[in-house]
Amino acid sequence: MYEVTMPKLGMAMEEGEIVEWHVEEGDYIEEGDIVITIMTDKASVEIESPITGLLKDIQKGANEVVPVGEVIALVDLDATP
Repeated sequence: MYEVTMPKLGMAMEEGEIVEWHVEEGDYIEEGDIVITIMTDKASVEIESPITGLLKDIQKGANEVVPVGEVIALVDLDATP
């Protein structure tokens, strides 16, 4: 299981707000797919998936403020579409 964490999008970034998930639990995602939009203190950023697999568990939802490095979702790397 791969842990998706809140990315650090700038040197001073300590937390980010999840604006929107573009995928749902149970969706098969591929590397490079836009999966989430995160608001930093400076901008709204669309984030691409770094891996391919089945999105098993979204642990943090829209409007939640999450510290950098905290797990926001789990992806099953062994699943097939």
